[in-house]
Amino acid sequence: MIIPLYQKDNTAKKQMMINISLHKEEEFPFADYYSNLVTEKVIIGNDYYASMWIITNQQDKVTINFDSIKYTPKGLEEDYEEFLKRFLLGRIRQERYAITEARYIKRFIEIGNKTKGFEVINNIKLNKGEYYALEEFIEETNLNINIDLFGAEDEKSGGQRELAEGCHTYYVIDKELKSFWKNASEEEKIIYFPLYMFWIVCNVIPTRPVEFCITQRNCVYKKGTQYYLRLKKTPNKGSQQKRINNVDKYPELVVPILSDLGEEILWYIFKTNNTHPKESNRLFTNDSYNLLLGRNVDSLFKVINLAGLKDSFNKKLVDEKNYQMVFEENGVTSYQQDEWISNWCLGDLRHLAISHLIRDVGDVSLAMIYAAHSNISTTCGYYNIKEFENNMINKFSEDRKEKAIIYGQHLEEGLPKINGGFCTNNLGLDNDICALYPTDCSGCRFHIKERGVVKEKTKKEETEEKYNHMVKLVFKQEIEEAREVMRELGFI
Repeated sequence: MIIPLYQKDNTAKKQMMINISLHKEEEFPFADYYSNLVTEKVIIGNDYYASMWIITNQQDKVTINFDSIKYTPKGLEEDYEEFLKRFLLGRIRQERYAITEARYIKRFIEIGNKTKGFEVINNIKLNKGEYYALEEFIEETNLNINIDLFGAEDEKSGGQRELAEGCHTYYVIDKELKSFWKNASEEEKIIYFPLYMFWIVCNVIPTRPVEFCITQRNCVYKKGTQYYLRLKKTPNKGSQQKRINNVDKYPELVVPILSDLGEEILWYIFKTNNTHPKESNRLFTNDSYNLLLGRNVDSLFKVINLAGLKDSFNKKLVDEKNYQMVFEENGVTSYQQDEWISNWCLGDLRHLAISHLIRDVGDVSLAMIYAAHSNISTTCGYYNIKEFENNMINKFSEDRKEKAIIYGQHLEEGLPKINGGFCTNNLGLDNDICALYPTDCSGCRFHIKERGVVKEKTKKEETEEKYNHMVKLVFKQEIEEAREVMRELGFI
């Protein structure tokens, strides 16, 4: 039984095969590869034959306890643990995310125990990733299991994110958080600083919550009178690049920030120096909060901790400002007083930031770069027309409009200068793209021209220009004109 392995050379990917079968003369050195992953800090531990493996990306951990296996599939009674280990390492070698693959293996063990070794399959549902991983495992191990007996979990819609009711909540949080910050004590500022910074930064720069949580301690620097912020960006899921299994090695985006925010970040670093672990290179840890709040939680600051601060602030508004917390029932949100908020998600800000960059700056390509998307159509899918029909969200956007334009004007800072412009591929969006344009960058989607430099449009650029025009027509609800451009592009 073999699984494909993709390994890069200098120009392209080569497909190789490794054998996960047991007792073969030419076996792949799984134990040695395990040791390499330990060195790379993808696995915590030193023994391939240990009954417990801990997989990490330096932000999250997945613990697989092979001793928890109670039932094994028929035909793999003696070798099931070894097959699971080899299957996991083989899929990591396929340039997949180690954390995700470890969760699949852990799920396989749980399902095997519930179904007595996959014998009695009843009401077991798999998500899309689990289904395909299990299907491959069944195929590679020749197990007599009917994958179609497993149900599928409800998949999230590919449509737009459900935002908080009428976007009223975002305006309230923006107003109240800034008001709170002006009057907060030093202790309160230390506690709520991650939420405050998240709100200020991620309202303008599309940033995933996990990206924000892994912001580095040395994230701010000053050049002349301008402060700059380094933000980690998740490698795009849709690209064909190598997966990075250590979040601290994610590519960075450098953006200019207002002086007030730059000074506040430096203030926070100074105030938390005494409690910050010396071995940590992250801006945020839980150590300061443990000391101030008398807690004893893990030092690593995660999305769940940021969400906890969000919930705590929401509770402050309810308890101290008498806001009503409302919830949606059957698609309807009802409230009995003027001062109210609905629950909002951390990920909403990324959606809103992309939408506002498109509308306020009018440059879809800029939004694509900041969002670390590999194609412009993905970026366009984030724009929510109905969202901007609401006067409250228009009011909320005024402050961001100025900031967004400032960010757009300073995009070139920190980017490599090349061929009359700048290369935005330092985000790691596509590690193979330079092989396609070894001498002429003008046709590359990651190349932006320097201001004042006029270059002849390539066919690719003309296509993207038409695409941008089509998107704007859709935004204006000029559907017939948009259809005409779509015909020119060959979409319909």
